[in-house]
This record gives sequence, structure tokens and C-alpha cells, in this order.
Amino acid sequence: MKKNPIILLLSILLLLSLSYGYYQKTRADEQQIRALEFEVQAREAQQQALLNAREAERQRQIVLDQMKIAEAQMMEAKVQMKLAQSRRR
Repeated sequence: MKKNPIILLLSILLLLSLSYGYYQKTRADEQQIRALEFEVQAREAQQQALLNAREAERQRQIVLDQMKIAEAQMMEAKVQMKLAQSRRR
């Protein structure tokens, strides 16, 4: 007669353990899915950052080229100004 309560208790513990194990597995699966989604988002952000860096470098090069042109035009303007001044004398 004493075996029945022990078997009942062990059966309840078994069911609780199985339920908790299933809950943990389900939770772990959800976290793994979230982790994969975050990994995809991180890769996309990294690719976007690389594209942004390339665009920034392109824009920097454009500015440097424009500065060189402006310097050349400034030098030409100085030469023209000196020529104009020497013609007035």
C-alpha cells in the first residue's frame, strides 16, 4: 500500500520535470531564433556601415579635389592680379 503514494509522488515529479524541461527547451529555441535574428541585423548594420564608410571616403575625396581646384584658381587669381597691377604702372 505504501508503494502507491511513492509511485504517485514520483509520477508527479516526473510530469513536473518533463513539463519544465519542455518549457526550457521552448524558451531556448525562442532565444536561439532571436539570436539568429540579431545576428542578421548585425550583419546588415555592418554592411550598411561599410557602405557609409565608402561613401564618406568618396565625399572626402571630392572635397579634397575641390580644394585643389580652389587652390589652383586662387593661384591663378593672384597671378592675374599681379599682371593687372603691373599693367597699371
